[in-house]
Amino acid sequence: MLIKTDKGRNELQPGQRALGQRVRAILLVADGRKPTASLQALFNGDGRALVEQLLAGGYLCLLYTSR
Repeated sequence: MLIKTDKGRNELQPGQRALGQRVRAILLVADGRKPTASLQALFNGDGRALVEQLLAGGYLCLLYTSR
């Protein structure tokens, strides 16, 4: 699962627009409850590359849970 970093939360503040609309949409729904695969499946599968972009840019990070 993925969660927003401080950088990701800052991107979603009013007046902050460094990312495109589709990338921001994924950032909005990354809440630590949705499986990573469901985010990657967005936009007809293009979500995978967008998630990778957000991870590489420091907007998202992986949330590790013990089960």
